Amino acid sequence: MIPLTLTFQGGAKYDYGAQSDARISVPLEIEGVQTTAIVDTGAPYLICSPDIAERIVFSDGLGSVRLNTHAGILTGQRYRGRAKLVPEKGEGTEFEATIFVPENEEWRGKPSFLGFHCCLERIRFAVDPSKEMFYFADAGAD
Repeated sequence: MIPLTLTFQGGAKYDYGAQSDARISVPLEIEGVQTTAIVDTGAPYLICSPDIAERIVFSDGLGSVRLNTHAGILTGQRYRGRAKLVPEKGEGTEFEATIFVPENEEWRGKPSFLGFHCCLERIRFAVDPSKEMFYFADAGAD
């Protein structure tokens, strides 16, 4: 055993979805717009559903990129923006993220995803399956 003590600012009950897809979905704000996102540590960026992106005015464009995903190749625009994990308990954690917005029309109606690279790697997080809680804090929190 490794004794470990971590402090988190907040936590949110996650939705585990249907047993067939069993994905952890957490409450999130993207540039102040409330939504939910699926935690996907294998994905880069915060992949923002076009339905949500239509309600956001992005200002810091980083250019176009192609992503290879489980659903095929996605072309879209990258932006630098703010995201906030919305707590059920404690305080929210706000962080800067690279936000990818797919241009493919078939991506409409699909969920947003919290990827690891340029997104979740900027905070501290933990999953407690026994309580179905997703805990989070600033990366520098002690």
